[in-house]
Amino acid sequence: MINVYLNRGETLVFDYELSGLSPDVISARICIEIEGVDFCFPAVVTQNQIIASIPALNRVTNYELPVGATFNIRLEVIGSGFYLVPWRDNIIVNQPIQVKSVQLDRKSPRIAIKPR
Repeated sequence: MINVYLNRGETLVFDYELSGLSPDVISARICIEIEGVDFCFPAVVTQNQIIASIPALNRVTNYELPVGATFNIRLEVIGSGFYLVPWRDNIIVNQPIQVKSVQLDRKSPRIAIKPR
């Protein structure tokens, strides 16, 4: 299970071994199934890794994604006449990360920097 936050993207890195084809002829994408709709994002294929970036989910869909909800996620690899799903898992939606601050007074902040 992979934890994701509504307001922060995630990057997944997969090591892979490929035989019979060059990495130049394959493509990959990461797909998340939300409410019966697949949201797929292209991945970068290198010589020995697939790097998949998932954007912040609140920027991708208008669905109300409740905290604690789980969804299916999969890696798809596509090449010369083949389609493979070498990895599947679930994601769980976590509380968005937020920071709120309130100015207490109007004095200029003083920051001291000390060399180590």
